[in-house]
Order: sequence, then C-alpha cells, then structure tokens
Amino acid sequence: SFDPAELVSHDTFPDTMDRLPGRVSETTGLDISRDELDLAAAGFTYAGAGRCELPGEGSVHVVYAGQPGRGLSLWIRAADGELNLAPGELYTPPATSPEADRFVVWRDGDAVKYLVGDHAADVAAARAALAPNAI
Repeated sequence: SFDPAELVSHDTFPDTMDRLPGRVSETTGLDISRDELDLAAAGFTYAGAGRCELPGEGSVHVVYAGQPGRGLSLWIRAADGELNLAPGELYTPPATSPEADRFVVWRDGDAVKYLVGDHAADVAAARAALAPNAI
C-alpha cells in the first residue's frame, strides 16, 4: 500500500500537526498558522511533510491521508512575483485538461499554495477549507 510519508522522508519535519506550522514557517520564511494547514474538517489527516524544491526553492510539501487510497498534497512557498498571481484568485489548468479539477493554485498573502489530489471532490473540499474566500 502507498505510504504518503515516503514522499517526504528526506527531511525531518514534525510528525504532528501541532508543531507543523512553526517548521513550515521556518522553512518558507512565511507566517503560517495551523488553520492554513489543518484539513481535518475536509476529512484528511496530516501524514508528513518536508522540504521540496518543486515548485521552487524553499518550498514545503505537506501530505495528507484520507480514506484508503485517497490523499492530497499541498505545496507552500513564498510568492516571488514570478507567477504574477492576483491575491484571492484561484488558478487551475484549462477545463479540457484531465487535471482541471484536481489541481489548484492561489496566492494567500505572501504565500503561493498548490493543492493536488487524485479526486476532484477531495480537492474541492480541501480548497474550501484552506481558502474559503478565494474565487
């Protein structure tokens, strides 16, 4: 079976949600709160995290586990202006893309967040929890 924590086992990050915001903040240079990371309300639990150079230097990859075989990934990095994202707007691949409902990017203050999942409904629920005011 797939263990989402294997994706980020290359770095030492907290194994509990309580200590995760501080480590993410330290790594990204951003002020990240628990509310920006906790997906329990969407049915997902924190499974692991680590540094990840994709989508850019200083990024953190947070992995969540849901029902068996269902997971989500959230990448967080400091906004550097390269993507020219308007705060509060959601960006997705074109509607004709197979990833259109499974991938979303948005800018939240000084952070750029990338959310990816295998199921569109999971991504929608997580996005609503993480960015309730984004359009």
